Amino acid sequence: MFRFENCVSVYPDLLKRLDEEKSIFLKFDLSSNDTNVDDGHQWSFYDATTHFRHKPKYKRVTIDGVWYRNTQSTDYKNTSFRKETIVMDQICFVHYFLADGSYIEPMRRRKAKIADREADKIRSFLENRTITEAWDLAKAEGMNVTRLQVRNLARRVDTVIKEPAGCPKKNLPVVEEFNLTRLLATLLARK
Repeated sequence: MFRFENCVSVYPDLLKRLDEEKSIFLKFDLSSNDTNVDDGHQWSFYDATTHFRHKPKYKRVTIDGVWYRNTQSTDYKNTSFRKETIVMDQICFVHYFLADGSYIEPMRRRKAKIADREADKIRSFLENRTITEAWDLAKAEGMNVTRLQVRNLARRVDTVIKEPAGCPKKNLPVVEEFNLTRLLATLLARK
């Protein structure tokens, strides 16, 4: 009998367990309107020059008389790594498995989209703070975000303290005020 593990996100060490177990069942809560479970793998691909398309298969399944959509995906780079996904009542059930071979971690992990819960928390950090201060707080909380992501979230917060932009101003020497009458007086005095 298998059981679904409750998860918040998919991290690489979790999927490395596939080499031993060959199958992992995960459960995600989608009540915060986050419908994307990012695992860093490429499940679809389209090449415009050759018109080659690699995409998931969608099937309808019935569970207790209710129809749901079952998404069956194969990793583009590693065809033995697959997943099945069913979303039921704001809960996403994911089954990762290996058809044969071993698990290969993606070469370059894409930067995950910020979850709505994290975005709301970062916006609260931005209130009456600079972007750098909010970014430092997010890092201290263990969030994996970039400065650009924090800067983009700052657009929707009115109380953000604006940091100075551009090159710093150099202190120029004070030049005496130009006095036209004094100049004319000295020119006439020389004649």
